[in-house]
Amino acid sequence: MKSTFAALMTALTLLPFVLSQSNHVYVSVIHGHDQGSLLPRTMDRAMPPSVRVLYAEMPANRFSTGALEAVLDLWANKTIVACLLLIPEPVGSMPALTATSYRIPVLWLPSVQRVDQERWNEMVVRVSITPWELFSALRSFLLHTGWHKFYVLHSITIDSSVKTMLSIAPLSYTSVPISSDSSDLMLFRSMVELSTSEASVVVVVGDRDSAQTVWRQAAALGLLPTGNVAWLWLDIGNIGGGGVNATGKRKGNVPVGMLSLRPVAPPQADKHTIRAAVRVFAECVKDVMAARCEGWTPKVSRVGDSCVEVLRGPEFPGDLYRQLRSAVHDVLSGRSIGRRAKANAEKPDLSLAVRFDIMNSIASNRHAPSKSHTFFAR
Repeated sequence: MKSTFAALMTALTLLPFVLSQSNHVYVSVIHGHDQGSLLPRTMDRAMPPSVRVLYAEMPANRFSTGALEAVLDLWANKTIVACLLLIPEPVGSMPALTATSYRIPVLWLPSVQRVDQERWNEMVVRVSITPWELFSALRSFLLHTGWHKFYVLHSITIDSSVKTMLSIAPLSYTSVPISSDSSDLMLFRSMVELSTSEASVVVVVGDRDSAQTVWRQAAALGLLPTGNVAWLWLDIGNIGGGGVNATGKRKGNVPVGMLSLRPVAPPQADKHTIRAAVRVFAECVKDVMAARCEGWTPKVSRVGDSCVEVLRGPEFPGDLYRQLRSAVHDVLSGRSIGRRAKANAEKPDLSLAVRFDIMNSIASNRHAPSKSHTFFAR
C-alpha cells in the first residue's frame, strides 16, 4: 500500500507540462511488452488515417518512474484525444491518473480478478465485470428458471438502475443489506422472517465471509441444508477462487446443494480481447469526432483546424467518456456497436461478452461442479 501511494505521488510530480497546440491529432496506446507486436497492425486497421497513434511500453508488473516520464515526453506538444490503456492494475492506475489530470478519456483493460465495484472518475472507463453485469446474469437466470419472487441478501450497494432492472415484471424481490459481522442483528431478524415466510429463493450477494455469515444463520434456523429454500450465491470476491477447484473437489465450507453464479472468465488482455478493445476504442473515437466536427469523416486524411479546436475544447472529453462507457456496457452484454451493429443487428458480439455459469455443489463423495447453463449479462 505504501509503495502504491508513493507511486501516485511520483506520478503527480511529473505532471507540470501543457499538452501543446500541434495541429495533428493523436491517440495514445500504453501497453505491456508482450502486446507490442500485435498492436500496430490492429490499430492501423481500426483508426482513421487522420488520427495518429502513439505507442508507449510500460512494465506490467511494477511501477516505473522512467516509463511514466517516457509517456509524458511522448505526449508533450501534442493534441491527445484519447488513451487506450492495456496495463493491469495496480500499475495501470499511474498512467490512468496522469491522463485524467489532462482530461484525456481512457479506455482501460485492467484484467481485474473480481467483480469491479470501483468507478474511477468521469474520464476512465474500465472493461471489467461490474455489479450491473452480475445482476443482469441473475435476472437472466431467474427468468430462465421461473423463480420470479426472491430475497436478495447483499453486502454491496445496489444502485437505482439495478433495483429497477430487478423489479421489472414478472420479477419481484425483497432487499436485505448484510455484512460479514456475525452479530448483525438486522441479518438475524431477516433470517427469522425468512424462515417463517413463503420465500423459496434466496440470493446471497457478497464475498465468502459475508456468505459464510448468512449460511451459519440459515443453518441455525434449519434453512440449510435440507430446508425448502433454493440458495444462490453471487460471489463478488476473487473470480479465480470459488466453491469448486480445478479437480472438481469442493473448496471451503460451501453448503451442499448451494448454487453459485460466477463468471466463466473475466476479460483478460489476450490477443482476442485486445483486438476487441481496440475496435471499441476506435469506433467511439470515430463516432464522437464525426458528431462534433462538421465535415469530418473517418476517410479524410487530415483533421481540419476547426475540428482540432473542437477536440481541444471542454466538451469533447466528456462526450467521448460517455460514448466509451455506453459502448463498454453494450459489448459486455454481448451487443454489437458501430458498424457491426448496423451490419449484424440481430447477431450478438461475444468478443468481450461476460459469460456466467451456474455451478452446483452436489451431495456425494465427489463434489463436482454441474454447469447447467451459460448466461450472458443481457
